[in-house]
Order: sequence, then structure tokens, then C-alpha cells
Amino acid sequence: EIELFQVMKKLEYVKKETLLIDLASNPGGIDKKAIKDRNLKFVWALSLPGKVAPITTAEFIKDTIYNIIKEIYK
Repeated sequence: EIELFQVMKKLEYVKKETLLIDLASNPGGIDKKAIKDRNLKFVWALSLPGKVAPITTAEFIKDTIYNIIKEIYK
């Protein structure tokens, strides 16, 4: 319940005309109930980058992991 409260608090700053697009892997990264409660526009396009451009997506993930490791072991 605390987590939902924190999500709702953050959604207070989202303008009503904003379109939210969830591209995360299943189960998604946006709380659909919280979005509905705030009456925000929302597209649930889970895993779309990996489905449409798997090689490019993998390269971005590889680069991100590499950069994280570089930052940790400076």
C-alpha cells in the first residue's frame, strides 16, 4: 500500500495531456490502476523495443550494462 501511495504521489506531477507509454517487459513498469485513477492517457506496449528491433535493443542493454560496470569500477 505504501508503494501505491508513492506512485500516486509521483503521478501528481504528470500533466493530464501527457501520454504515458509503458515499454517495459511484462508485467510492465506503470501501475495501470494508478493511471486510471488519475484519468491519464496510457498505452501499454510491453516489450515493444525487443519485438521490433531486437538487435538494437540488445546493443543498448549491452552498452548500459557496460557503462554501469565502468562507473562501479572507476
